[in-house]
Amino acid sequence: MLTVQVMLDHPYAAQLYEQYQGLWFRVAMQIVRNPDDAQDVVQEAYRKFLAVEKEWATFEDARRYFSAILTNTAIDYYKLARRRLQNHVNVEDPGRANESSVAVHPRPWDDLERKREQRVCEEIRELVGTLPAAQREAVEILYLCEDPGSLTESSRQVGVPISTLRSRALIGMDKLKKSLRKKRMI
Repeated sequence: MLTVQVMLDHPYAAQLYEQYQGLWFRVAMQIVRNPDDAQDVVQEAYRKFLAVEKEWATFEDARRYFSAILTNTAIDYYKLARRRLQNHVNVEDPGRANESSVAVHPRPWDDLERKREQRVCEEIRELVGTLPAAQREAVEILYLCEDPGSLTESSRQVGVPISTLRSRALIGMDKLKKSLRKKRMI
């Protein structure tokens, strides 16, 4: 009953569900390859969509946003299931911890996921370059450095107090998040 009420209050929710539920299931099924898991993915994606408090300009905007949620939810679900398979412990021989009776084959979605992650990383690098110099330096030292030192070492390196370095990095990260949200990357 609560879901029905939320659907009635949410613009485009009922229309999306009626028009696209079959397609959503097929997309989720292609990624997770299991009907029960596909239903779980669709339900979880729809729950996430309904939880978003946003005014959609058009039905098409809402549909695109839901499609992104569905794809990301299915990929996350698939990754979790794959991790569970890889960490499966053979009951008869506990010494063979990472072997499973079910083979884990690479799937086209793995490549899609890698490409998406690369695109986000490239976008982040570009956006970091647009930050003011002090914020860019703090973000690079604290978050993007391959071998980050301690906070104390980093603040000495930059020549500012720890609190200043931390606040510059937080402000820079906040700007990055806002930019990525505007571009619908996160």
